[in-house]
Amino acid sequence: MSKVLKCVVLGAAVLLAGCSTKRIAELDSYPGLQLAKNEKWGYEYIEGVTYNYLGTQKGGKDALPVCVAQNVHNKSVTLRGAQGSTFFGGAFLNTSQTSVVGGGNVISYVSDDRNTVIADGTTFIDIGNVLAPNKDAITFRLTAKRGQSGTSLAFSNLERAISESVKLAITGF
Repeated sequence: MSKVLKCVVLGAAVLLAGCSTKRIAELDSYPGLQLAKNEKWGYEYIEGVTYNYLGTQKGGKDALPVCVAQNVHNKSVTLRGAQGSTFFGGAFLNTSQTSVVGGGNVISYVSDDRNTVIADGTTFIDIGNVLAPNKDAITFRLTAKRGQSGTSLAFSNLERAISESVKLAITGF
């Protein structure tokens, strides 16, 4: 079998493996991971994750809200897709779709004792390659709690959207 054919077969196998409904055993090794199951399609997805950090409180009563405000970003996301773009008569016709979603305040709640902070954030990951660049945006809700034994950070309401793609239509979160 030629190298090209082997690469095509391997690529198809990798793509089909992404459609598998079997549970990935490695996910069990991550403590604090909450999984949910899509009843219609049968796959599992990450619903949230909690990290616990043991240790005594450091800093004053404003330390947790200040830390969250300095480290969580809630930038708006411009979703772009060039699915409809094409070459016609030697010219590139850009019929891409664009929409802006998200953004706003980071901190949505601070308890009276300043030991619980709820914030909304956005982060970006680049999952593409040179031939097919894709950049995804992930929005989340962070609940940060500080107590006598340590600090917990719980991420929930995880949503993912393709923010830039040359192959796919962009539909939002």
